[in-house]
Amino acid sequence: MMAFSWKTQRLMELLGAGCLVLLTACGSAAAPASSAPAAASNSAALSSPSSGGALAKPAGSGQASAGGAASAGAAAASGASSSAASAGASASGASSSGSAAGSGSAAAKPAGSGSATAVTPLSPPVKINVGDPVFIPAAPLYVALDRGYFKEQGLDVSTIPNPGSTNVAQGIATNQMQFGILGPDPATFNGMDRGIETKIIASDVTNSKNDRPAAVLVRKDLVDSGAYKSPKDLKGKTIAIPAQLSQLYIERFLNSDGITTADVKLVNLQIPDQIPALQNKAIDASWEVEPLVTAAEKQNIAKSVATTGQLFPGAIAQALVMSPDFEKSNPEAAQRFVLAFMHGMRDYYHAMIKGDADKGPVIQALINHTAVKDPALYSVIGLSAVDPNGTMDAKSWDVFQDYFIKIGVQKTKIDLSKYIDMTLTNAAVDKLGREAFTPPPCC
Repeated sequence: MMAFSWKTQRLMELLGAGCLVLLTACGSAAAPASSAPAAASNSAALSSPSSGGALAKPAGSGQASAGGAASAGAAAASGASSSAASAGASASGASSSGSAAGSGSAAAKPAGSGSATAVTPLSPPVKINVGDPVFIPAAPLYVALDRGYFKEQGLDVSTIPNPGSTNVAQGIATNQMQFGILGPDPATFNGMDRGIETKIIASDVTNSKNDRPAAVLVRKDLVDSGAYKSPKDLKGKTIAIPAQLSQLYIERFLNSDGITTADVKLVNLQIPDQIPALQNKAIDASWEVEPLVTAAEKQNIAKSVATTGQLFPGAIAQALVMSPDFEKSNPEAAQRFVLAFMHGMRDYYHAMIKGDADKGPVIQALINHTAVKDPALYSVIGLSAVDPNGTMDAKSWDVFQDYFIKIGVQKTKIDLSKYIDMTLTNAAVDKLGREAFTPPPCC
């Protein structure tokens, strides 16, 4: 890892870990690309217009919300492999967050978020371990934790920080983890092909056409000089990607102007290293994530030329998964977990996406559980969209599967209808009240 100021280093380690999960790099096979040339260090830290960039301090500085994510986050940021965060794969490594400071439902619930019918909590509380990617798209989990939705259902929910997609799939299959958040990762699909069992029960992130949690960045000097005007101008240029999923986005970007990834030089470069590589002209373009997209533009290093929503609207980027064994042994607890999770999703949707509820409690939950500690940044960076009804459609994941098979990182196409089961989600939505929402067209 290059030498950054501690604020930038901390942000990049933790955000890199989380964002690698967003791109489903954790646990996936290495991208079929070479390594980029080493870039010189960059000490510029991301800052908001109003705060000067208050970020998480190093571990041990008193910031309790980081939990066990620091070491696992650094491992994921520097390796992005199934072994990067293996320490978090077992229940014994879980960090308890069911009674985090500030949790409970004392704060006013966002208007229009739905209200679960009052129930008697399970007694004794049922212990549940959740694979926690420690990044913003896990907002429904964090809101449900901090607003006491799990607790009021009689659930003792603990998180396992940064387990990586392979370990989540294995943890779910063995019931060491009862729930987790996964994206369309070749490692996950290959695991299913080997007989690993999981239930995909709800969407967690559904790309809207205006989504920008990640983007294609092109060096600003290339844009300013006119050397870059459209994607075809990147022919023969070097583009950095962190994972196979991001390669699909780059492929779609290039295809829009008549070229393919075969016409460029793809390099596998970890997310924290991309801004320095752009700054030092070691690469010409990259697939980068927030808040580092905003940082690159703010520092006049690169310009965003295409976003997640523009390149694949309607795609389901993340989904909530569940252990089939847990549902069999604890059907009531499983239903209650999904109800609380969807309640958290509704709060996030109304506050951050629809904008008709108080953002404060939701932003505070994100501050408590992610590396973005400056509240002002949440009005600047691109945030992930959600379907408030949790609709899970296999269409976009089939597109990913076809691409993974094409580039040789997945062996067999999986029939996802055998794994998708929205029974619990639909029951939760019926209790909360179904939102008038139409998912964006996909594929």
